[in-house]
Amino acid sequence: MPLATLPPFDVEIYVENRESEKVECSFDGTTKTNLTIEDDGEVTCYIPSHSFSVGGRLYMRLTTYNPNENFLDGTCDDVVIVDTDYRIE
Repeated sequence: MPLATLPPFDVEIYVENRESEKVECSFDGTTKTNLTIEDDGEVTCYIPSHSFSVGGRLYMRLTTYNPNENFLDGTCDDVVIVDTDYRIE
């Protein structure tokens, strides 16, 4: 998927009930922060070792920013929270 077709997005990765210890990565349409995007559209966010002080279920919150004239600010901000099925020990 070419970068031109990817909407800007923010990703927060955190252990359940520990959102204060989140790892963030983002793409603003041009600049990639704390991630890589392959030519086929695969996104890899980097999680530094020892990012989480406790174990538990690992969650990902993905927010995309899509142009849409039906909203006052001109974007449709869509938020998805995913249980990644990974467990931190």
